[in-house]
Amino acid sequence: MKKFFLLLAVALFVLPSLARDFEYNGLIYTVTNEKNGTCQTKAGDKDTPGNEVSGELVIPDVVYDGNNKFSVTGVGYRSFAGCTELTSVTLPSSLTKIVIEAFARCTGLTSVEFPTSLTEIGNRAFIGCTALTSVALPSSLTKINSSAFENCSGLVSVELPSSLTSIEFSTFSGCSSLASIELPSSIVEIESSAFQNCSSLASIGWPSSLTRIGGEAFSGCTSLTSLDFPASLTEICFAAFYECTELTSVIWPSSLTKIEARAFYDCKKLTSVTFFASLTELQDNAFYNCIGLKSIYYDAPTLVETCDGAFFNLPHYNKNIYETVTLYVRESALEQAATVTPWCLFTHREAYDFDAGISATTDIPAAPVELHTLNGMKVSADPDALPTGIYVMRQGNDVRKIAVN
Repeated sequence: MKKFFLLLAVALFVLPSLARDFEYNGLIYTVTNEKNGTCQTKAGDKDTPGNEVSGELVIPDVVYDGNNKFSVTGVGYRSFAGCTELTSVTLPSSLTKIVIEAFARCTGLTSVEFPTSLTEIGNRAFIGCTALTSVALPSSLTKINSSAFENCSGLVSVELPSSLTSIEFSTFSGCSSLASIELPSSIVEIESSAFQNCSSLASIGWPSSLTRIGGEAFSGCTSLTSLDFPASLTEICFAAFYECTELTSVIWPSSLTKIEARAFYDCKKLTSVTFFASLTELQDNAFYNCIGLKSIYYDAPTLVETCDGAFFNLPHYNKNIYETVTLYVRESALEQAATVTPWCLFTHREAYDFDAGISATTDIPAAPVELHTLNGMKVSADPDALPTGIYVMRQGNDVRKIAVN
């Protein structure tokens, strides 16, 4: 008898907290907090969405269950997943979160209107929405979880708010129509595979706050031809630019400390690399099979010793990079270059006067003026937009080196 009364008491305690569903204007909602009057669209399961919809979907701010009023604050797990005839979505102004796979594989979805109340987009929320062409995210948004827009192959335009601090794992991976991205100044980290296989991506606007580019973040971005890294960058992780086969030039920051394994693997058209005294680690195969390399500039009083496989290439190309590339170092480091791995493996090692003709300044003369990297790539004439480093300035017949610091 005591056990019976105990179980009954537990049941009575639990029942009031159980979620319940109700229907309003053709959509099913689940109460999330009876006392506060909040609800979300009904969650689905791995096979069935919570709501079967098509055409234009407008989710209201407020819904009613009889005389009970509820604010719609969430879109449930797989709530509209797989609704292939859904074409547009207008989300309520009361919405704060879109959860996991809410609109996954809605292949007919072309537009989404996000409210200014939204703070979080869940994992794979819009994965595989192949007809989605543009996304303008609100300034209230603080987190986009992994794979949120993965394989949205029709996505051409993305506007990211300055409230974000990172681009998570595979967020835009496989967005093969995305041609350019402007990263907000608040971004400090790009996580692994964030833009992997964005094969049309040709332009990246880097934030001045960026410190780390994660593994495979831009691997397979075969339309990238140049990179202008910000002065804040310290770490390029495993295979970050793996098989960016059209990459020809890079502006390297003097802040860079670490380049991990396979970071620029198979970047066959890359012609020049510059390292600075900040470099502490260069991992195996970092520039493997970069058969277009002609010169390496290493501007440091002493050279860091690292692995001997950083610059190997595939045997069938019948080209030994260590025999064809010229390594340029300061005269004071030339003797060390003959004894320290991997620099001692280069057949051609030459002293280079990195300071010759340098005017240490950040004051760029009035236009017309052109600034180029030591590799010949033209860059912005605005010193605030340039990483710390050495540049060639051309103004009329005057050609000289300058140091931006």
